[in-house]
Amino acid sequence: MEFKRALEESYETKKVLDIEKYVMKLRAKKHDLFLIPHGTVHCSGINNMVLEISATPYIFTFKMYDWQRLDLDGNPRPLNIEHAFNNLDFSRKGRVVKETLVSRPRVVEFGDTWKKVHLPTHEDHFYDIYRYEFDNEVVIENLGQCHILMLVEGSSIGLELQDVIREYHYAETFAIPAATGNYKLINKGDCTAKVIVSFVKDEAC
Repeated sequence: MEFKRALEESYETKKVLDIEKYVMKLRAKKHDLFLIPHGTVHCSGINNMVLEISATPYIFTFKMYDWQRLDLDGNPRPLNIEHAFNNLDFSRKGRVVKETLVSRPRVVEFGDTWKKVHLPTHEDHFYDIYRYEFDNEVVIENLGQCHILMLVEGSSIGLELQDVIREYHYAETFAIPAATGNYKLINKGDCTAKVIVSFVKDEAC
């Protein structure tokens, strides 16, 4: 395969590979969610801050290309080209990528100062994702599910839980146990707070 040979040659010669000749590129905007089920080639571009949501205690990522970043001895760092090609899903290209690997957010609930946005995940993913956007505060039901949260926009929020308030800042991650029940998030910043909430899909429980 031409792509595999190009990767191997690039590794051996230390020459930069024109990766866009072989891998589709999508322009990323703030808060976009790209879906990467197993077998999908992926990387992030320059000037991107990425929140990676995954559950991979028994799954490996095989590195195919490393942008010619060299180790301390001036040699290419180890790659896993052979393993990668043994695991690639070659059907994920062209229109399939745009139609199935880019989440399409939709507002599912809202109030005067808040809204709940669903960011659907791929059918192969066993977790689901929502984003809560609020100016003041919002109450969230966890419905017996463990929630993993991160503040992705805004300076800080308060978590009110059983008369205890904890404060979290931008890009901090925290968990809400399944037995907790409802909890409240309070915006402590001057702009709209946006919080990602991830949990296991009902059908995966």
